[in-house]
Amino acid sequence: MKLIDYSIVFGLILMAFFTINDVKIKALNENQMNQIILNNNMDEIVVDGLNAGFLGLKENGEYEVDLKIMSNTIFEEMSLLFYESIDMKSLVWEYINVLLYVEDDGYYTFVDGVWSEKEYFETESHSEKVEIISNLIDESTKGMYLPAYNDGETYKNTIDDNTLIIVYCGYNFKSSKLDLKTGYMSAACIKEVK
Repeated sequence: MKLIDYSIVFGLILMAFFTINDVKIKALNENQMNQIILNNNMDEIVVDGLNAGFLGLKENGEYEVDLKIMSNTIFEEMSLLFYESIDMKSLVWEYINVLLYVEDDGYYTFVDGVWSEKEYFETESHSEKVEIISNLIDESTKGMYLPAYNDGETYKNTIDDNTLIIVYCGYNFKSSKLDLKTGYMSAACIKEVK
């Protein structure tokens, strides 16, 4: 073989290497973009759910929230996002690991289509309440990695009074489908405008 033949073979091998590498980079980029879009949509869904469920202030100054309206709104919008139909609400439950609403004195959890009775905190300390909720999330998401999307801020900084929190599954790079091995969290909080 002549030197030019070796050059052509080497060039073809090099082109194949760069093509394979380019395909991998594009696939990773697509996966990341899909997850960012899902995360942004879920953030909006949680805000919409909290807005729909928020009924106003009670006479004692506490926030009045209808948990059923809130969860129905969330599941309807998730159903539209995942299945393009409002009638698939029960199917989107499988994509949720944790759905809970935190109040000043306790929290509610959503399990199998039903909100639990209020679990009361035995402490007044905000940091201890955060630890209780964080332990509940950790127990419900065993083996699931929860990456931080808010500039590296951990999800514990998101937990406050009157907060709706949802932990849902993410995209699996290899199958391009939703998977419960990686979870993402969205939360929204009712705040008084001053």
